[in-house]
Order: sequence, then structure tokens, then C-alpha cells
Amino acid sequence: MKLSTSLQMKELDSRSINEFKIPDIVLMENASRGTFELIKKQFGNIEGVRVSVFAGLGNNGGDAMAIARHLYNAGANVLVNLVANPDNLNPSPKINYDILCSMNVPINIINHIDDINEVFLAHSQIIIDGLFGIGLSRKIEGLFYEIIEKINKSNAFIVSVDIPSGINADTAECLGIAVKADLTATFALAKPGQFLYPGRLYCGQLEVVDISTPKQLLDDFKPTFNALVKDDFVIEDRPKNSHKGNFGHIAIVGGSIGKSGAVILAANAALRSGAGLVSAVVPNCINTAFESSCIEAMSYPVKDNNGFFSKESFDDIVCFVKDKDVICFGMGLGVFDDGLDLLESLLELKKPMVIDADGLNVLS
Repeated sequence: MKLSTSLQMKELDSRSINEFKIPDIVLMENASRGTFELIKKQFGNIEGVRVSVFAGLGNNGGDAMAIARHLYNAGANVLVNLVANPDNLNPSPKINYDILCSMNVPINIINHIDDINEVFLAHSQIIIDGLFGIGLSRKIEGLFYEIIEKINKSNAFIVSVDIPSGINADTAECLGIAVKADLTATFALAKPGQFLYPGRLYCGQLEVVDISTPKQLLDDFKPTFNALVKDDFVIEDRPKNSHKGNFGHIAIVGGSIGKSGAVILAANAALRSGAGLVSAVVPNCINTAFESSCIEAMSYPVKDNNGFFSKESFDDIVCFVKDKDVICFGMGLGVFDDGLDLLESLLELKKPMVIDADGLNVLS
């Protein structure tokens, strides 16, 4: 799954608007409609359901006000809490604000924490969080801090618009305080802060909403970050006349005295994920432990030195793995003086490689 940073998403939106002539208000409408459909899927009939909507100054607040309109039209009992001066709204949020006014949707302008209708909030079944979007980078303080505290103390089902307010979309940092959402509807592409921690803990169920960003832009987009999700690991039915040699050979290079379990877990995971053949290259001192615990994978023990791979074994290791399809390096490896030399030798093979655990420590 491609992930977009806040700046990259801003660029995608800008290109959608300027190159493909999709007005900002159309993107906002699609975002709000998609989020509304997710809420309907969650709740079914929402007629009479009490909803508190919290909207900030930017486009995130505009999305929230558009969602409020859809909920109101569906029969929900909606109260919009606008934490901004309406005169300072950007053009698209201002359009949605004016529409709400013309429809007589109740709007409460929040200048102080006491302006919140405590009774309505206490009895709300849904809260829409549209205070801050993915561009937030500063600490949350003052009135917004107090509002988020109240949102988090409620018993309502909380829906965050694009990202929970208070989470940095790029780093997943909690900026002082953040909304703890039950559902996050993010737009066009997911963001790194929704997969990294602690941001992931605040998102609840994460859904990506299509806002009509042109397919060409999304197909050509080269992300800085990707996420591996369940749908990426679908193993198709295999031909009845196939055999293990048709499905790749993984070499796992790792392990040290006291850390045989890491290689055993990695080998079992490789087998369960569909590899045809798995060979674990391990120091000789842990080979018995490996073979007695992992009967499906093969082992290739090499000379060790005080419980770690010996430098004298490096040529042997490289020779063994050079014809394998994938290399996994580092699980239980330990950190030792010559570890980087081994990694560099394996990288020179230019094979697909996963570097994990102590492999990352060696690399750093």
C-alpha cells in the first residue's frame, strides 16, 4: 500500500486541482460523502442519531461541515461546533459553512470551552473530529487541548476526518494530545502516521476514501513509504502438478548463542508465507537447537567464534546463498565486530534482501 506524507498529499491535491481541473470543493465533497457512507455502514439507519461535529479553520473543518450536511439530510440530530471565526474560513470550507447556515443546521461558534453544549455532547452517539488535518506539526494547547480532552472522555463513537486531530501524519507523534478515534476516514492515500506508533493507536479502524484523485496521479506516485497490509499477502491457488522448487528458496542468515529462537521463528514464518524452500545459515553452535525445533526448514551450519559467525565462515556463507532467491539477514545475529563485513558481502550479491533485528543494528 502506498503511503503519502502531508507534503506529498498536498502536491497530489494541487495537481488534481490545477492540472486535472477538479475543483477543491469537489474533492471536499467526495471526501465527505465517502466518510458519510462509512458512517452509514457502521450504524445503518442514522435517523434521530445525535451527532456532535467539531470543525476547525482549515479544509479538515470544511470536510467535517460537509459530513454534517449529509448526516443532517439523512435525519441525524446534528450540532456543528465551529472552533473558528467564520469570516476567516478558506473558500471551500466557507461554502460548506454557508450551506449549513442556509439549511438551518445548528452551528455553535466555540470561543471558550464553556461554549460547548455539554448536554448535547454527553448524549451524542457520534462525534466527528474535524479539528486538524494532516498538515498539523505544532503542539496542541489551550482551547483545542480542552476540546480534545472532552471528546476523549465521551462515550460516543468517534470518527476522525483524514487523521485523528493531534497526530503528526508523517511521524505518528502525538502532539501534546490527540483524539482517540474509533474510525479514521483518510483520503486518497493512507499516511505514515496511521501505521507507525503511537499514531496507529489513535486511528481505530482505518479506511481509505476515494476522493476522485486522478488514477494517473496515483499510479505514477512514487511514495517515500509503503505499508504491507493483509491484502498484499494473498497466496493464489497453486497448480496441482507444482512442487516446492517452483516457489522460491529463501536463505535466512542469522542466529547466535542464546538467540536461536529468532532464526527458528523467521524460518517458520517464511514457510507459512509460501516459500517453497527455506535454508537457515546458522553458527554451528546453535545448529542442534535449530534442527530440533524447526523440522521443515533446512539448516546450513558454519564455523562459529564465541557463539557468533566466524569471519572465516563468510566466504562459505556467500557461496551458499548466492543462488538463493531471497536473503533474510540479521535475526538473532548479535552485534559483533565483523558483522558489517558479512552484510556488505551479502549486499554485493544484489539479491532481494530483508535486513531485520540485529542486521539493522549492524547496519547502523
